[in-house]
Amino acid sequence: MRDAEAGFTLIELLVVVAIVGILSAVAIPSYASYKAQGVDAQMGSSLRNARTASEAFFVKNGTYAGMALADLLSLGFRTTIGVSVDVTPSGDGNSYTLRACATGGTSPSFVATSSSGAATPDSGTCS
Repeated sequence: MRDAEAGFTLIELLVVVAIVGILSAVAIPSYASYKAQGVDAQMGSSLRNARTASEAFFVKNGTYAGMALADLLSLGFRTTIGVSVDVTPSGDGNSYTLRACATGGTSPSFVATSSSGAATPDSGTCS
């Protein structure tokens, strides 16, 4: 008498492989989108923190003239890992532009100005 062999048939294995393939085809693009949105959020967070330090610089000095990233760092600004921030005060010292750059976001950089306040996507690059 033969012992019954247990196992999966080839059709059952092919069905499982097809299901896993369909699930991964849906999940991988979604993951990439969520990752890009996370990078955008990191750039926005760095800009909000830099704006706070910029206003502290203004309170301390009465102008934005001469403001640099080192000044913001001395006032407690810390950027998110993987995000670089450029600081550009206006020539008259009454306004500034902040640019945050990171790879992997939906936009290569985000910009915030002293007048707008909101971080907006931008195609520029950081130095």
